[in-house]
Amino acid sequence: MPIYEYRCGACGWQQELLQKMSDAPLKDCPECGKPSMSKMVTAAGFHLKGSGWYVTDFKSGAKPQTKAITITADGTMYLDTYPVSLPELENLLRQYKAINPNLPVVVKADAGIAYQRVVDVLDIVGRLEITQLGLVTQRIVK
Repeated sequence: MPIYEYRCGACGWQQELLQKMSDAPLKDCPECGKPSMSKMVTAAGFHLKGSGWYVTDFKSGAKPQTKAITITADGTMYLDTYPVSLPELENLLRQYKAINPNLPVVVKADAGIAYQRVVDVLDIVGRLEITQLGLVTQRIVK
């Protein structure tokens, strides 16, 4: 199933979505409600299902793709290296979990942040039933 990236021309909201090729393109923006969504030209993304593919049958020793959620001192949230809002984070994690039901997630937060931001993230992780969760509490110095 392809992954398409959309952007709203009115408010700038942007998101990746898993869609069937037969699904109609997204037209109305979920953020502002205006009919100004357009597909962006990005690198192709797809998911191979079934057996007989290198990824499912012949690749050995592969570790699961861990998603890192980082909350900085100013409250900015990142999924891996991309800034996200709470609704975007929930939508993206839902899509990744659809691909990998055992999706591992690590939450890293700056010591100076408001605790509520971490609680909000943990609430999303709980709602999505993500059970492989790690919390990073301090930087490891080598």
